[in-house]
Amino acid sequence: MLGPGKVAVFIDPSSRHYYRDELFNPSSRHNRDDCLTPFIHLRNRLRGSGIETHTADFLLRGERTSRVNMYFSLGIVDNYQRIGRRRDSILSGFFAWEVPINAPTMYRRLRDIAGRFRRLFSYSDAVSLSRFVGGALALRKFHIPQPFEAPLEPYWRNKDRRFLVLINANKRPRLRAQELYSERLRALEYFARDGGIDLYGFGWDHLPFPVGYGRISGRLLDSGLRIWERMARQWRSRYGETIALTYRGPAESKYATLAQYQFAICFENMVLPGWVTEKIFDCFYCGTIPIYLGAPDIEQYVPSNCFIDMRRFGSYGDVAAFLRALGQKDIHAYREHARQYLTSEAFRPFRKENFAEHFVRAVQEDAGVGA
Repeated sequence: MLGPGKVAVFIDPSSRHYYRDELFNPSSRHNRDDCLTPFIHLRNRLRGSGIETHTADFLLRGERTSRVNMYFSLGIVDNYQRIGRRRDSILSGFFAWEVPINAPTMYRRLRDIAGRFRRLFSYSDAVSLSRFVGGALALRKFHIPQPFEAPLEPYWRNKDRRFLVLINANKRPRLRAQELYSERLRALEYFARDGGIDLYGFGWDHLPFPVGYGRISGRLLDSGLRIWERMARQWRSRYGETIALTYRGPAESKYATLAQYQFAICFENMVLPGWVTEKIFDCFYCGTIPIYLGAPDIEQYVPSNCFIDMRRFGSYGDVAAFLRALGQKDIHAYREHARQYLTSEAFRPFRKENFAEHFVRAVQEDAGVGA
């Protein structure tokens, strides 16, 4: 049994912007809308048991090490082989944080990763991911952690609201399989003609830029990128007028912006079981009703009375007619159901405390340290 101070946890974040422990810095410029709150909570949770937590660059440079160094990756595949050669380090957990269409290289390497790490975490299931991995893997379930467990009252109570908003950066995926980026554009195009939508986000004054990371093999690429290249050439002519009519610039705060609207287009990046991100919860925090499309099993995680399910409608015209027919009692019911959900046990899987428990259990199992 190792005592406190003999074990350290190192996390390889999704971006180098979070190195030098910026992942745990509440004052970081990258902590937009308190997105780092789950990691700050995790560090404080482990520190309370005498276990220091740092970003992985400190371990890679040998600046801060302990007798046992536990390494966790949030989807980064560049460093685990090097760290795995250290006798003082354990490859404790790998979180497949991104969706396959944005990180195809990571998914192609998951079979090797599964053989090296003691735990492989995913929000989805082995069957749904097999086409991107090349086979089935043993996976442990995790959920993208959220910063809050209740509505943000100043935003939630705002009554001066416009009709509909879309908040997304102008990106395109590296693969097209099951993507929803283009579906957002179709929604924007319809509601722009309908005269009832505002667009916020980065990059809408340029062509869409690729999101994610990693090289794509010819087998996975197939015709995907060629289609996207053709779409990029057509993008300005098709969507230029729509964007000119609707674009209101970057959203300095998602919450402040969402709170100005009654409804929000809330489409995930990809249709994939279990892939439920912050998008729907951001709406709940602000009292905005999401029009949701994404995880086909969404009702396993979020009650259907909290959101408007895009799958119920045959066209955007049907959606628009439904939205405009809703009375104040209907709108109030959606908002109240979402409020109740956030404070209920059903929301537990997405709470930062639940996310931290994955690390606590790993510390107990791998190093024999009570946390």
